[in-house]
Amino acid sequence: MRTLSGIIRILILFSNVTLIGSLFFFDRGLASNKLNPMDLKQDVKDVLVFTSNRDGQFEIYRTDSDGRGLARLTFSTGDNMEPVWSYDGEHIVFTSTRDGNKEIYTMNPDGSQQTNITNNAADDYSPVWSPKEDSIAFVSEREDSDFGDGEIFIVKSDGTSPINISQSPTSTERSPKWSPDGQRLAFESDRKSKPGIYIVQVDGTNLTFLAPGSTPSWSADGKQLAFEAVEEDLSQWDIYKINADGSDLINLTHDSASDTFPVWSPNGTYIAFKSQFGKDGDGLYIMTSDGNSVELIYEIPSDLKIFIPWIWSPDSNMMAFSIGYDISNPFGEILLIDLKKTERFHLTFTTTVLNLQPSWQKTSNELPFPTVTPVSLFPTTEAFEQTPEQAFVSTPQPTLKSRSSDARNYFYIIGCTLICMSSTLTLIMFLWLARRRGYL
Repeated sequence: MRTLSGIIRILILFSNVTLIGSLFFFDRGLASNKLNPMDLKQDVKDVLVFTSNRDGQFEIYRTDSDGRGLARLTFSTGDNMEPVWSYDGEHIVFTSTRDGNKEIYTMNPDGSQQTNITNNAADDYSPVWSPKEDSIAFVSEREDSDFGDGEIFIVKSDGTSPINISQSPTSTERSPKWSPDGQRLAFESDRKSKPGIYIVQVDGTNLTFLAPGSTPSWSADGKQLAFEAVEEDLSQWDIYKINADGSDLINLTHDSASDTFPVWSPNGTYIAFKSQFGKDGDGLYIMTSDGNSVELIYEIPSDLKIFIPWIWSPDSNMMAFSIGYDISNPFGEILLIDLKKTERFHLTFTTTVLNLQPSWQKTSNELPFPTVTPVSLFPTTEAFEQTPEQAFVSTPQPTLKSRSSDARNYFYIIGCTLICMSSTLTLIMFLWLARRRGYL
C-alpha cells in the first residue's frame, strides 16, 4: 500500500509539472507569433543623397533610386554640400558652412546626429569615407602657407586623431581617393609645378609619385589607377591607367578628343569619362578597362553641360549625374541611366534650382517619419525625354521578416502533448480513488 501511495504521489507531481510545462510552451508559441522589433527591417534598397538649393540655400536631400521618398536631411543657416555615403550605408559625411567656414560633418541616413568632426578655423572640404568606415579623408587649408592651398588629412570618424598625410604646405593637394583595402590614399598634387598623381600610406609614410595627371580613380582590386593627363604640347587630355606601383603606364583613349574625369566601376569592368569633341559628340562615355571598347551613353545637348561627379550604382548597372546650363545659372537636374536597358530618367524635377553631387549606396536604414518635400514634376527642357509618369517605376512593398511558422507550430505541439499527458494522469488518479472508495 505504501508503495502504491508513493506511486500516486509521483504521478500527481508529474501531472503538475507537465501542466506547468504546457503553459510555458504555449507562451513560447504565442511569442513566436509576434514580430521581433529587430526583424522589422526593410529590404536593402538603392538610395541616393544629393545637394539642392530648392529651399533657398544648398541642403542635402535623400531619395530612393526610383525618385520616390524625397526627404530633406539638413536644416541649418549655412550651405550643406558634398554628401558621401559610408560603405555600409549607415552614415553620411558632408561639408557645411553653418559654423562660418567649411567644416566636415557626419550624420545618420535619416538626418539625425549631425556632428562636426573637424572643428577648425580653416576650411575643410571634399570628404570621403574609408572602406573600413573608421576614418574620413578630406582636404584642409589649416596648415597651408598660401591661402587657398589644401592638404590631405585623415581623421577618425568620431573626429579624433587628425593627421596631415600629404605634408606639403607650399603646394595644392586635392581629390583624395581611398584604395579598396583602406590602406592607401591616392591624391592629386602640384608639388612638381604641375598636377601629378601620388600614393601614400594612411599613416603618411611611403609617399610615391606615379605620373603627371589628376582626378585619380582606383580599380576594384586596388592594383591600378585611372586618371586624366594632358599631352606635353597641352593640346588635349586623355585617360590613362597605371599600376599602383608606378609601372605599365597606358593611354586608354589616345584620340583627338579631350577626355577627362575617369571613374572606375565598382565591379572593375568599365571606366566612365567625359569626352569633348568625341567621335560621337560631346558626352558621357564608358569604356572597358583595357580601352578597347568605347560607348557613348549620354550625348550632352549643345546648350547644357554636365557637372562632376558622375557616379556608378553599387551594382555597376546604372549611372547618375547632373546636367544644367552653368553653376551660376540656377538650373541643374540629376539623371539616371540604366546601362542594361539603355534607358534614362529624371531623379529630380525642378525648373529653377540646382541639383548636384549625387552619392549612391545600398541601405536598409529607413526614415523614421515621412518628410517628403513636394517638387515640380514637370520636364524642364526638351533634352529630357521622359515624363514623370514614365520616369517613376513601381516600388515593391517591403518584406517584413518574422520568425518561422515551423518553430511556432513546434511549441504548440509540445504544449498540446504535455496537456494531454497531464489530463491522462489526472484521469487515472480519479479512477483509482473512485475504485478505492467503492464507487466503481
